[in-house]
Amino acid sequence: MGDNTEPEIGTSYTYDALDNLTGVTQGTQTRSFVYDNLKRLVKADNPESGTILYEFDGSGNLTKRTAKTRRSGEPDVVTTLSSYDGLNRLGQKSYSKSNTPAASYCYDGATTGCSGATGGGTNVLGKLTYMGSSDSFTEYTGFSGRWQVTAGRQVTGGVAYPFGYEYNLADQR
Repeated sequence: MGDNTEPEIGTSYTYDALDNLTGVTQGTQTRSFVYDNLKRLVKADNPESGTILYEFDGSGNLTKRTAKTRRSGEPDVVTTLSSYDGLNRLGQKSYSKSNTPAASYCYDGATTGCSGATGGGTNVLGKLTYMGSSDSFTEYTGFSGRWQVTAGRQVTGGVAYPFGYEYNLADQR
């Protein structure tokens, strides 16, 4: 163990009237946070990640995330849009960056909007059964009575990699 010669840096915190954390100052770095009247974070300013803005729908689902980052000293904006099904489950995510493909999510063995999904399976009601993009996807085709994934496949580059899980009485794989 060596001597720690680094000076201690004090950290201070500020809160609003609803007890939301609104600021953190540590040394010369400051982080600030803004919330809506439902106590949802709508803006975060961090020296590490820049400014991030959040928007929600009437059900409280995050529908838009805009990140204004400072990579290599130049500003960069990435917007993520999310949509949900009638049960408020994530259905699609898309990104403003052209090198990031949109992602789809399907539930209950449905295949609508989920390219490559085969549908069906065992004990799938109420469960995420597919997530993927144009590059690759994972499909879950079997579940135990305790909601654990028991079978599925990952498809990447057109090659399918099936997988399966078994669980012991302690619910460990």
